[in-house]
Amino acid sequence: MADAATRLEAINQLRITLSARAGDEGRLFGSITAHDIAEAIKQQGVTISKHEVRLEQGSIRQVGEHTVGISLHNEVTTEIVVTVVAE
Repeated sequence: MADAATRLEAINQLRITLSARAGDEGRLFGSITAHDIAEAIKQQGVTISKHEVRLEQGSIRQVGEHTVGISLHNEVTTEIVVTVVAE
């Protein structure tokens, strides 16, 4: 629980921006998955599993800002904003 609280504090300070190939209307040629988000968080120094990332639709398929849930423990949850930009 203490580890989850420490990671929560670090995650709340993060800004995640991912780039992906997209069409003219902002639809991605593929998707951003929980694994991609977990890897982006890891690159910023916070250890997280893809299983702790909660995507409502299963993946992100559109350019823009998306609110993503993070569940580090049953009682320790937060949300972060993931910005997806076109390459």
